[in-house]
Amino acid sequence: MSVKFHDFPPTNYTATKKELKKAHKHIHDKTVYEHYDWLLNKSPDRYEKMYLQSERFWYLANRPYYNLFPIIQSMLGDVPLDIKLSALHLPVESLYVRFPANSRFIGLLMSDQPDSLFFTLYYRDAEKELTFESGRVIKAPYMDKTISEIRSEQPLGLCPLKIFVAISILSDSPEFIQPVILSKDLLKWKNGDDETRKQLAEKAIRRTGKTGFNVGKEIQETYETTPHFRRPHLALFWTGKGRAVPKMILRKGCAVKPRELTTVPTGYLGIENQ
Repeated sequence: MSVKFHDFPPTNYTATKKELKKAHKHIHDKTVYEHYDWLLNKSPDRYEKMYLQSERFWYLANRPYYNLFPIIQSMLGDVPLDIKLSALHLPVESLYVRFPANSRFIGLLMSDQPDSLFFTLYYRDAEKELTFESGRVIKAPYMDKTISEIRSEQPLGLCPLKIFVAISILSDSPEFIQPVILSKDLLKWKNGDDETRKQLAEKAIRRTGKTGFNVGKEIQETYETTPHFRRPHLALFWTGKGRAVPKMILRKGCAVKPRELTTVPTGYLGIENQ
């Protein structure tokens, strides 16, 4: 079954460009950075400023995104928050996480800057109106504190923090995360070697203009195509020197009563031979 994801919400960069164009106020010579400086200077709201900062970092990073598959979204409850901030880093400076189309959450924009973390969560409220919540964590006072401790002191939502922890730990796990490939190249990707896969990933980036990754696609496909398959879950292990490096391991699902999978009923198409 093909999983659909929410579209990207319109960025302030493209939205305000269109508005200004209609008003015949030309700013086409401005760079993305200058344009966001203009937006930040005219915004009086601190949360909107955090949102604009996150969006600017993402736009300048060529808009990398992750598609969060439903099975991984269902595992977020397994993600622990008793991990120090100093042990967590996004794989890229800024990224946008897309939720499945049937989720009320639309997307999460995260930016991991040297001095701060920025979060913007887009979702539908009770009236199904598009809204967002933004937050910022200044790193210096919190590097030796756990995410749980930070959340007790900062007004940050649970969902953004769980995803931040999960993406930070899973970023080097190829069984979880694979680049988005053009649909016509999927078979080549499946049967290709590392060099072929690298070329196909680069081709998709050139064609789409964005760097995309699927989080949990292969696990989702296994779960949907294997009968009586118990849902896998995440488990945290501490690795490296002094067991200071967190690593998330997939406790793989398994077939429930596997003997029953090989029991094929007979005798329904006619009389069996005695």
